[in-house]
Amino acid sequence: MISFLRGTVASLGPSTVVVDVAGVGYRVTVGPAARTRLPGVGQEAILHTYLHLREDGIELFGFAEPEEARLFETLLKVSGIGPRLALSVLSVLGPRDFLEALLFEDVAVLTKVPGIGRKTAQRLILELKEKLAGLGTGDLPVPTRVPGGARNAPAEAMEALVSLGYNRLEAGRALERAVRDLGQDVPASELLKASFKYLG
Repeated sequence: MISFLRGTVASLGPSTVVVDVAGVGYRVTVGPAARTRLPGVGQEAILHTYLHLREDGIELFGFAEPEEARLFETLLKVSGIGPRLALSVLSVLGPRDFLEALLFEDVAVLTKVPGIGRKTAQRLILELKEKLAGLGTGDLPVPTRVPGGARNAPAEAMEALVSLGYNRLEAGRALERAVRDLGQDVPASELLKASFKYLG
């Protein structure tokens, strides 16, 4: 598996880039986010990558951030989601909005992606909420909102951590330390961010 590439940009296309790594040119398919962040031809670039094997060949996909590559790989585990559609999901929503849509079971947001209908969005929510624990949630972007209203910030933060795959014991210990640091009168999103410092 090729986890990342560091090399010189040899050429740029609308959705591809060729990266020269020690004299070997790697053709990488990239989404709009990674494409806009690439430097010009002749400059050094770093791309986090996923190598996709097909019956008729192999294709290398590149991402600006490691969490994008991890989410892309996880998306491919959902039945009916291929690499093009997975790339489209991340291009339209981005990792943070995609994560929030899953946590809130927000079908309307997911169906903004071309090729994602209501049934596919529901399948994404059903399958990926269970698989989030395998992503290494400490590396995921922190949601800017959490399930529920603003009634009980610690309880809402707990619900969000459990939704991300943490068990209640470790989540409770982290939240207890976060509450000691910040108090209970802060928004749940702040408690959630503070809790991640104490979670492995």
